[in-house]
Amino acid sequence: MTEEERYASLHNYRKKYCNDKQTYDKESELDLDYDKAQDKAFVQAYATHSTPLPPLKRLSIENAPREDPSLTAFIGNSVPHAQLKRFNFRSNDTHGQLGGYLKALETVAPSVSEQVELVEWDITSTGMMNRLV
Repeated sequence: MTEEERYASLHNYRKKYCNDKQTYDKESELDLDYDKAQDKAFVQAYATHSTPLPPLKRLSIENAPREDPSLTAFIGNSVPHAQLKRFNFRSNDTHGQLGGYLKALETVAPSVSEQVELVEWDITSTGMMNRLV
């Protein structure tokens, strides 16, 4: 899939599931709140088709639940292609456990050029931290 097709897919999915008419480019920031049904539907659709995200400046995912197979698939399969400068991933619970997200985050972290921010997640060991850096 070409970069142009990836931007078109993002635009079409965001329009269909979130009524978002924004045009995205390399300097765009995509904010997803997993407490919002439309953002969750967008992630689920993207994950179902393993559609790669186009290059973006920042992706922020707020209110990630303890476990969610669609979100895990989205992070592991779609996000690494985005060539992000910054990636923010926030748990919906203080002291969230990375669990199934860890392997997906391992795939994303090396593709982010400036900052990976994991908020409200417990990093319980040096080994876990080493897997992410």
